[in-house]
Amino acid sequence: MLRVLLFVTVIVVAMAATPRPPCPRPKEDISCTNWCDIQDSFGHYFCCDKKGNHPGLCPSYPLKSDELAVLCDVHQPGYPFHLDCRRDDDCPQFQKCCSLPDNNQYICRNSVFS
Repeated sequence: MLRVLLFVTVIVVAMAATPRPPCPRPKEDISCTNWCDIQDSFGHYFCCDKKGNHPGLCPSYPLKSDELAVLCDVHQPGYPFHLDCRRDDDCPQFQKCCSLPDNNQYICRNSVFS
């Protein structure tokens, strides 16, 4: 029994010591044609190229706390790439493939209708 407890303790410590990728990931260099203003952030921009034809627009604001919680949830299958996309078709119907103002990473975000 003591041997099993010691083995489990070693595994837990090793898992805790394993470095996790930063969340959100560091800023990426991307190729972009259209740059849009970030809402409430004068002089800062994000890539707003269309990546498909799902309805709505990409949000023009940084990640909200609930979005960040999903993006950084290490228990999501496929973490840290579980929300990554290349085009709208990689996302559910009412989401768009959007460049994050925070780091230019393309992820699926809820569409904005205005």
